[in-house]
Amino acid sequence: MSAKRPFRLSRQRGMATLLIILMTGLALTATAVGVMYAVRGTQEKALSVHSATQAQQIAWGGVEMVRSYLLTLDDATLMSLRGDLPISGAEGLSARIEGAPVKNASDFSLVVDITGTSAGGSHAEARSTVQAVFIVTTAQDDGESAPIGVQGAVNINGDLNMSGNVAAVGFNNTSFNVNGNVNLSGSVTGIDCIRATGNVSISSGIVVNCVQANGNIALSGSAAIGTVEALGSVSLSGGATRANSIQANGNVTLSGGAANAGTINSQGNVVVSGGAAYANTINALGFINWTSSASATALNSNSYVTYAGALATPTISAKGTVTLSGGGASQVTTSGNVVSTYGTLNRIDASGNLSSSSGLVLAGTIGGTKSCPVYLNCPGVLVQSGYVASPSTVSVVAANTVSIQPPQVDAYALRNSANYIFEIDQAGFRKVTVQNIAGIAPGSYYLGNYQGPYRDYLCTEVSGSAGEPTCTQPVTPYATICQGYSAYNGCITYAADTTTWSINGISLAPGVLWFAGNVNVGNGSYNNSIIATGNLATSGSALVVAVNYAGYAAVCANAPVAITRNPAFTGLYPSNFCNVSAGTFISNAAGNTALISGGYLNGSFVGGNITLGSANNVYGNVLAGNTLSTTGSTVIHGSLTTAGQGTTTSTSLGGSTVVDVSGAPSSFDPSENPCSRDCATQPGTAETLWTRYY
Repeated sequence: MSAKRPFRLSRQRGMATLLIILMTGLALTATAVGVMYAVRGTQEKALSVHSATQAQQIAWGGVEMVRSYLLTLDDATLMSLRGDLPISGAEGLSARIEGAPVKNASDFSLVVDITGTSAGGSHAEARSTVQAVFIVTTAQDDGESAPIGVQGAVNINGDLNMSGNVAAVGFNNTSFNVNGNVNLSGSVTGIDCIRATGNVSISSGIVVNCVQANGNIALSGSAAIGTVEALGSVSLSGGATRANSIQANGNVTLSGGAANAGTINSQGNVVVSGGAAYANTINALGFINWTSSASATALNSNSYVTYAGALATPTISAKGTVTLSGGGASQVTTSGNVVSTYGTLNRIDASGNLSSSSGLVLAGTIGGTKSCPVYLNCPGVLVQSGYVASPSTVSVVAANTVSIQPPQVDAYALRNSANYIFEIDQAGFRKVTVQNIAGIAPGSYYLGNYQGPYRDYLCTEVSGSAGEPTCTQPVTPYATICQGYSAYNGCITYAADTTTWSINGISLAPGVLWFAGNVNVGNGSYNNSIIATGNLATSGSALVVAVNYAGYAAVCANAPVAITRNPAFTGLYPSNFCNVSAGTFISNAAGNTALISGGYLNGSFVGGNITLGSANNVYGNVLAGNTLSTTGSTVIHGSLTTAGQGTTTSTSLGGSTVVDVSGAPSSFDPSENPCSRDCATQPGTAETLWTRYY
């Protein structure tokens, strides 16, 4: 048996070294892994912060993009915004409307959530949402925000022929403004002034404070005028026609009867002839020829004067010869001669000669010769060779020029201001486009008969003939804008041969109505502003109340005054006029007008005539693109304006016409009509009211 080898530590030295190396390697590996993990965590944190920052930057950039987008929209588009906004060309950006835009008195407010996304689809994806409230005012070029200023109660562009009776009630210092000639034989009350760019002829007993014209003025028939101003001539004749003062750039004539004036200032000649016509004081750059039997107070001329008045009352100042053939004068001062054939002259101061055949001249001085009757010889008149008299030089200020800015009317440009747009499609069916109406989705519909008797329901599809269309697909929920006399009666018909819409029923849903073609409004009570591209007429006992005049109760709360509430109209109101949540009414210029007619089609003006017949009550302004004609009994609770844009522009007011704004509601402004053409536009605005991270 062999002996065991002794155990030696030196033999284990290699294993220990290996273990030491292994442990050192593991330590180094753990350290490296820890360092790598720390570096990776730092990198991911930095990347996350960077990604979040980018998302915030995208969201804030989106706020400005949305603001710029809202600035380009009109009223109707703004009110129709719902849900997601269309955004293109901006990666990682989205925007969504919260709720619905709100129409305020003069602007819109809306809440938008704008989200920016960075590194989408990766581990570093980050999102940031900014909620912004925008206040938007649309550009003033759509007929609503840039109204036409009304100059008076009655504004006529074109000639005016008036044989009826016209009364203005509730206006302060208002005018008849006529951009043309005036021929007036009826009566006018409540008007402060008649202003015309042409001639004025009045042959009735009207009473107004002033008449102004750029042409001639002829007054007769016991007219009583405060001030008369004309760039042309002025004539007063017959009856007891009177003017307190006359200012004329041309001649002035008072003839016959008892036509009379207080003061006459003329840059031309003045003639007072026949009967008992008279004036107190005359100042003329031309001559004065007075052959009336009445008497004057003062006659001043830069030419000659002939006076045949019955009494020796006037003082006369002239540059030329003065001839006295009536009662004489109290004093004559002239640079020329004096001829007295009758009457008494108290004093004479003349640079020229005195010739008195039978008159009595009591005193004075002349620079020429004296020729008087032998039995009188004018002993009180001193002849002083070279004597120069000093008559006053007459200076007459020119009459004021009448300036009337005619409005420009274009119904086609007001299409987007309407809540209901009526047109005929190519197949002849009645089509109505609805916008800004609560309870009806915006869009185009047809009018059709539903389930047998029910007329004028809104339909997405119709069948049958255009005259009696059947509603095959009614709008849901069911809706009609017609309140007929019964379920079997409609309200709106169309005659293709005359392109005329006829409205006849109890009422229509409230709002602004726009018609392509002519319109005839028959019996019924309508809380509507009615716009026609052609002509517009009323007949029967039509009652039209403009939207602004009707106000909140009738338009927004289905509580009309003149008619029975229609259950079908409940919740059916124009949202651009009604802030129902606040219970307030929103006025705009389109709602001030009850009737508007006429527009430009292919560059030419068509229609524009408004005819008000029978017994009419119109609450709101009447704006005719061409002319207006009234007969019967008409009451307009607003202003009356014609634009005279057609070929025949003569307006005729007959029967009884009353223009009355007394008792008008605060929501209605008779001084404003919507602008539709050549408007003084103002740019829209869009502002960010406040923001927050959401």
